[in-house]
Amino acid sequence: GAFLDCRKAVGEHFPDHFPTVYGTCMSAGIDPRVEMIPVAPAAHYHMGGIVPDFWGRSSLDGLSVCGECTSTGVHGANRLASNSLLEAVVFSHRIAERLRDADLATPDASRGHVPGALPIPALQELRGAMSERCGVVRDAAGMTRVLDLIDRLQTIHGAARALTTARLIVQAALNRKESRGGHFRSDYPDMIAPERQFLLRDFEETART
Repeated sequence: GAFLDCRKAVGEHFPDHFPTVYGTCMSAGIDPRVEMIPVAPAAHYHMGGIVPDFWGRSSLDGLSVCGECTSTGVHGANRLASNSLLEAVVFSHRIAERLRDADLATPDASRGHVPGALPIPALQELRGAMSERCGVVRDAAGMTRVLDLIDRLQTIHGAARALTTARLIVQAALNRKESRGGHFRSDYPDMIAPERQFLLRDFEETART
């Protein structure tokens, strides 16, 4: 088999430096302070994502993508932290190279406006709410409270970048009344079948119009 040997590099400091790993090893009957840790292959996660070309272009004209939101295939189904970082660096460089000399002018386009940043206390409040109510497990009640907070902060501070991003995340999660991939709704734990997805999309489109 394959093993990770931390006996000299970490040794007696294991409980202090890596308490979670230490506890997991001990629960499996392995003391990493004096024993090697067995290593087995596993998929970290497989999330799908936007498929770009070699230069980071998506199928939507003008949208370039790189990193965690993509499905480049360069690392297969096993995307680890260091892998995704390297992938983001490579594809962001390619995108920058492609855009550097590109003609991005759009006829009759209005000039864009970049909103400001939230003050630190407000940003911390927003981060806490997003982590607590729009994290790994989410439901409509919690996310509605986050939207109320976003509205309140926007009234006070204006349309800050973090508020716009948070609103897009929360509203999209509220609209998706199912659980799929890394999106888990405790109030909608099941995945919608493909045929029902189309029906739901048609209904929502009709409701909006």
